[in-house]
Amino acid sequence: MRGLPDLLASEAGRDFLAERGMFTDPAAFVGALRAPPSAALNDLVGQSADARSVHIGQQVCTDYLPSTLTKFTAAADLRERGGAAPVVLWHDADRADSERFGMRFVLPKGDQTFGIPLAPRAISAHEPRFIPVQPDAVAEAAVRLRDWQSGRIKDRPKPERAEAVERLDALVSVLQAGEPGEHLNQLNARVAGFLLSDALGGPIPTAHLSTMLDLGLLTASVERYVAVVTDVVKVFNEAVAGLVDADIDPRVRPLGEDYLPLNYSCPTSGARLHLQRETRAGRTIAVGHCKCGDVHAFDLGDSRSVSLDPLVESGRWSPDVSLPVHHLHLASGWVVGASTALYGTVLNAVAERALGLEPIPGLVPTELAAGDDQQSAPSLLVRYLTR
Repeated sequence: MRGLPDLLASEAGRDFLAERGMFTDPAAFVGALRAPPSAALNDLVGQSADARSVHIGQQVCTDYLPSTLTKFTAAADLRERGGAAPVVLWHDADRADSERFGMRFVLPKGDQTFGIPLAPRAISAHEPRFIPVQPDAVAEAAVRLRDWQSGRIKDRPKPERAEAVERLDALVSVLQAGEPGEHLNQLNARVAGFLLSDALGGPIPTAHLSTMLDLGLLTASVERYVAVVTDVVKVFNEAVAGLVDADIDPRVRPLGEDYLPLNYSCPTSGARLHLQRETRAGRTIAVGHCKCGDVHAFDLGDSRSVSLDPLVESGRWSPDVSLPVHHLHLASGWVVGASTALYGTVLNAVAERALGLEPIPGLVPTELAAGDDQQSAPSLLVRYLTR
């Protein structure tokens, strides 16, 4: 099936995306932005209430490949263009090991790579917001980064070596700037923010998903989603089938009849679970079975009165792939990636047909047309350490 690079390669493909709310023309995208219904996100990041906030959602990591960097570059370009206020939303409620750089630095060594861990592999299935950072791991990472850079720059002229060491010193200062009791999401966000600010010519305002959850910014939207979950499943699956029929990879699979848009982190094992729907005496029960043997069940009420209170009180829940839908009231638009550009059209259909909501426009960076060709280029961190 065709992927995003195939669609971006033709006018018909780009029109297909635009008809479904995914713009490849930045000017058209900015022209479609409207002030968000709620100023809560703008307030959170210190922007004016009527700013046209455009969110860039990304798992919070220590580093990014060029294909991911294109989203942040597109956001910086929007900032320069005017008419849009980019905001990075650090996703810190996924498994830390679901991204290559989620809990380690990864550096090239010959034809291979090696990792510098920031947390034990044994807890790689935990969410970074729940993974404590050990000072010894940070100190060891700083030493190994310095050793690696030294080997890479040893044959350069002395002034270049001095500049490279100065850059590393700045990065190490950021790496070691955490407070006691810090968690991995905070360390990763600090490092990523530093590297991105250097690459993009200045910082972009940021917010953590965990903070947004704690403040209740997404709760009402997810409750509305759960209340019509049967319609959500029907529309979602029809939209997925429509893409497949058009020979386009939707990047998501159809939903089952027991679907709920909810994840929960088991307090015993730390594992992140996808909760499933059971109906008991007319009430919706969110159930998760952990490999540790624990069974977690949350009564969400009936279709007339859905409440996430039991989950919210736990402080250990998060939305699933439906997350962009729950930003519709908070943002004016979003910058999408290779996957979200495609399954985002599915979520737009759900917003319109199941929820009666108007989707916000998405911007598709045209650099994503390079696809896998970008993966062999140096990462953001490697570029910073060796330029």
